[in-house]
Amino acid sequence: MQDVFRYTGLTLSVGLLISALYFFYAQPKFINTFFSNSPALYGLQTNFELSQVPMKNQSNDEVFWQDYNQTPLFVTAGFTSCVKSCPVTLAFYRELAKQIKTPINFAFLTIDPEIDSTERLATYLGNINPDFIGLRVEQPHLLDQVISELKQSVFKTGNENDFIHKGFIYLIHPEHKGLIIYQDYQMDIQSMINDLKVLSS
Repeated sequence: MQDVFRYTGLTLSVGLLISALYFFYAQPKFINTFFSNSPALYGLQTNFELSQVPMKNQSNDEVFWQDYNQTPLFVTAGFTSCVKSCPVTLAFYRELAKQIKTPINFAFLTIDPEIDSTERLATYLGNINPDFIGLRVEQPHLLDQVISELKQSVFKTGNENDFIHKGFIYLIHPEHKGLIIYQDYQMDIQSMINDLKVLSS
């Protein structure tokens, strides 16, 4: 009988720990909305903010996240030699851009700046949508910082110039403090457009 109680207590403790980690890490939107009085959105609302690290765009200009503060900005991370998730995400990006009728920016942050030069980013994105912004963080420790702030998981596969990473899309909006995250299973154009309308109203 004592073993049964011990097992039950352990299971309950593990369950509470997982729930606490989910609460503080994922910040479910219904909880976030309740405590912050933010409008209910389709995307996951967080309080995560990006540090103002120096980056280079595809024109080789130095830029910071704050340079895009005046207009909503969608961001995704990937690398130009990606043949799996990145083409899917960027095809979705292109379709999303076609359907949004208000001013907005789209950025692609490379996780492989050693290969993805500014020229390579310009060519790569130019073939998808010339208006898309290519971003690269040149210093490895700053790139690691940004990846961490985006709650990204980036791993080398063992194959040359190949990575495993999350296909998340992030929204940085002037009317919302903190990232809004759209996970892989949340790629729904109309719902994301509705979020923009809610935030702009």
